[in-house]
Amino acid sequence: MTSAAQTLADEAERIVPGGVNSATRRIGSPWAWRSAHGATITDLDGRSYTDYHAAFGAILLGHVDERVNDAVVRAVQQLDLVGLGTTELEVEAARLVIDAIPSAEVVISTMSGSESVFQALRLARGATGRPYILKFQGCFHGSYDAVARNVISAPDKAWGDDANSTGILPDALAHTLIAEFNDLASVEEHFAQHPVRTFSPLATNQSYSSRCCSGNGCSSSHTSAPRPDGRRRVRRSCAPYSSAMALNSSSCPMFWRVHTTEILNPVKPASFMFCMARIAVA
Repeated sequence: MTSAAQTLADEAERIVPGGVNSATRRIGSPWAWRSAHGATITDLDGRSYTDYHAAFGAILLGHVDERVNDAVVRAVQQLDLVGLGTTELEVEAARLVIDAIPSAEVVISTMSGSESVFQALRLARGATGRPYILKFQGCFHGSYDAVARNVISAPDKAWGDDANSTGILPDALAHTLIAEFNDLASVEEHFAQHPVRTFSPLATNQSYSSRCCSGNGCSSSHTSAPRPDGRRRVRRSCAPYSSAMALNSSSCPMFWRVHTTEILNPVKPASFMFCMARIAVA
């Protein structure tokens, strides 16, 4: 029997690069989806699955949640997109973020996580006049060229030149330093080598690492959590060099991130980037 999901995936391959609009969605079977509700997603062949992926955490309340849908419908019936000024909902959303995150003082919204990282790093460069970013091996900060490197690296490329994609110019990566996740000594080593040129360590809440691979060529990866008090120690390392620390949280629900980053391990970064957060103002 012909699979409707496979047929649509084959058609997508012909007109969409890779058959998907995000490389992380290219997983093979199951290929294509017809509907989603709550924690259940159904493919074009009628098979149902429990969705543990949850769009990297963006579907905080589940699929097609009536409270979210009703809030969105009410909002767009009154006001859609105006290319100037501001709106009450924008101000209310910013207040909600500031109320939820003790370190937040002002908030700006962007269209993607990559854009939020790009703007935060540009702001830090402009404020400090320093060229270097300090990024941790295994941490993902979006597709912005300067940070699109050293995420899931093969063992022979870890901590070296490992761009996420072809087409990224070496000059775009030249001012991004790579430190070892959960290793404060590697952070301090970079500061010592570039004492007045490093402006921003990018810290996140997890690291994807391929260091579990042995010499047999295995390339499986695992996820590492930050050590207790790790961000606070990184923040203290910034102080002698007047460097700005940026926190970037992605791939998990916003309110879970608030608790892990602000309550369990409080720091006050120069900038805080929440990626893929879904907020519905009822």
